[in-house]
Amino acid sequence: MAFFDPLPEPGPDVEERPYVARPGDPPVNFVPVALPDVVVLARTPVAAVYASGFDVFPQGLRFGLVALARPDEVARWERAQGWRPAGELRFGVLLPDGTKLFGDANPGIPQQQGAQLVAQGGGGNPVSQRMQYWLWPLPPAGPIELVCSWPQYDIDEARGVLNTGDLTRIASGARELWPVTLATEAGERLSQEDTGRAAPAAQARPSGRRRPTVAPPDTRELTAVVAQPCPQCGFDSTEPSFREIPKRLWTEVASWARALDGAETPRHRPQLEVWALVEQASQIRDACLVYAARLRLMLTQDDPQFPALTQDDRAERYQFAEPDAVARDLIEAAETIISVLESVRPDQLGRTGRRANGERYTVDSLARYVLHDVVHHCRAAGIS
Repeated sequence: MAFFDPLPEPGPDVEERPYVARPGDPPVNFVPVALPDVVVLARTPVAAVYASGFDVFPQGLRFGLVALARPDEVARWERAQGWRPAGELRFGVLLPDGTKLFGDANPGIPQQQGAQLVAQGGGGNPVSQRMQYWLWPLPPAGPIELVCSWPQYDIDEARGVLNTGDLTRIASGARELWPVTLATEAGERLSQEDTGRAAPAAQARPSGRRRPTVAPPDTRELTAVVAQPCPQCGFDSTEPSFREIPKRLWTEVASWARALDGAETPRHRPQLEVWALVEQASQIRDACLVYAARLRLMLTQDDPQFPALTQDDRAERYQFAEPDAVARDLIEAAETIISVLESVRPDQLGRTGRRANGERYTVDSLARYVLHDVVHHCRAAGIS
């Protein structure tokens, strides 16, 4: 008797597409060289930060950053500040050639030309957090300094060193499994402004099978979305105070997790153009991570400009995601952005950032936009 139940057959409207990798993504066709190193950046009586799980690929270095806090210290912060603890962990890398890279950039979105440190997501709880990073290309030979700051636990700035010599030489031991096709500028990427909506469907493929379409992107200005009640869902994002937003966000995300757990067919699309529950939850998860990173930059940099979000065929794979995993990841993503929101001081609400089209928004308006986005999806799906 088979251990696993058979997987459902794909529906007739799902087009089979070959996997296409994006330049700069961690490769999916290599077995990396795993380093045994554990780099401790900071350790105090109440907190610790370390990096581990270093995987060396010919294209770059993947690793995890773990932050731990004593439960009784977290409880003290909860009593002092309310619902959940505030405080921000910051992370960066100093390369052997003197290049500084910061781990506050948007997950999956390049920071600049040249070397990149890309946050790939993570999660945890108030006492334990883990974030995965992708550093590419491989830096020149020499020590790599990992730098963190966690003022909540009196860690102003602390460093650890990964000193493994020539990573390029080490990467020669990685084993290639099979070739993959790289996306080209013209073909496999769908780009849109940071609307938090799905990208429009691409041109039909020669296979003759219809691929599911999604709603066109919302092109309204962010400030217009939060300035008045939404004409579609009716939610008025101006009503809650800023301090109420984290609690409301948590309530809505918890509704999604319960809906995924209780749905008999979470991958089912009620109509071809309407996303399934698991697709909408996956989009909310990714939006929480992106906007958490943008809020961090707005709190630490003066009027940063963000690139347009690039949405590739990842969104088309949402429908086939495992609902239990999506629910778990959604909770962790919500924890991430809620932690950022709770760290905001009243004098920081007016700090600004710019979209790729030049439109400015504030910490306050972006938080309300995120809350509206989550509530909008909940009401559209009938779970709020």
